[in-house]
Amino acid sequence: MAAVFMSIVIGIGVLILTVIIINLIKFLQWHGNMVKTLSHFPGPKTHWLFGNALQIETFDGFFKKMCKEYVEEKRCKAFVYWLFVIRPLLTLTHPDTIKVVMKSTAPKSRQGAGISFMLPWIGESLLVSDGPKWERNRRLLTPAFHFSILNGYFKIYNDVTDTLLVSNFYVTLSL
Repeated sequence: MAAVFMSIVIGIGVLILTVIIINLIKFLQWHGNMVKTLSHFPGPKTHWLFGNALQIETFDGFFKKMCKEYVEEKRCKAFVYWLFVIRPLLTLTHPDTIKVVMKSTAPKSRQGAGISFMLPWIGESLLVSDGPKWERNRRLLTPAFHFSILNGYFKIYNDVTDTLLVSNFYVTLSL
């Protein structure tokens, strides 16, 4: 009886260990692919386990520091940092870079720190919807943003943007 019980315990232990090893291998493959893909983007030096988490006193302060270093000083169009080894955050900071992502017809991920934070505000919009819902909404909205319709609004857009930049971001505009 004890031998049968011991065989069952060993079998369950081997099964659990196998599942853990398989998941660890999958994670290491995912992590390797992420590191390889994101290595093309600039970012702060990371710790092998904690990523950039040890550099973060407050997220707001850290993010402002990253924007100052990589956007204002180095003029990067995107930068990446890691929250531990499991959460890479790619930050797009230039309209050209954002345009590539937004114009893509590929489905956008609904997972991530930013999306879950913004969902209550933006709802099921084109930004996060996919499949038939995305296609329907895109088909409904596309005519409203045709170039000939928006043509009369460019001066207003430019004036409002200049006002926003001057008042909120203290940017000196050279006219």
